Amino acid sequence: MLASGLAVPAFLTVRYLVLKYRGPFSAWAAGWRPFRRFGGNRLAQFLNWLFLGGAAKYVTVHPPKGPFRYIRKASLIGLPVLYGLAYLLAALIVPFFSGRIATSAASYLIGGEVAVQGSSFSLFTGKLTLRELSVQDPGRPEENVLVSTSVPLRP
Repeated sequence: MLASGLAVPAFLTVRYLVLKYRGPFSAWAAGWRPFRRFGGNRLAQFLNWLFLGGAAKYVTVHPPKGPFRYIRKASLIGLPVLYGLAYLLAALIVPFFSGRIATSAASYLIGGEVAVQGSSFSLFTGKLTLRELSVQDPGRPEENVLVSTSVPLRP
């Protein structure tokens, strides 16, 4: 709740400042000679869209009404694609490090060695399964306090 209370005013303030910056700057840049010369270049058009929001539209065109005052229409396509790619990347990377992270955290808390033969992690359920878990006694390292064939951990 506190994060939302801080994030919403910060977002609206940044949006206001960006619109105040883009209007005069895009009008100034539109009249600049190098800007006109490279205006037909695709890279220049992309950079213009990225940093200035496109042509000097903020001077001549009124902002749209409704939710598109705050959200670019391109982000309605781009953000879900970006989230999907991030999820796929996490699905490939997280299973390799989940067991190591769990054992290093447990070793730090217990003070003894925690060993795992294998681990599996499900991004859909958030379930982490540790196979062949053994925990050594910190006072007597030759003895295991706990040996288990499988330990499922759920959020």
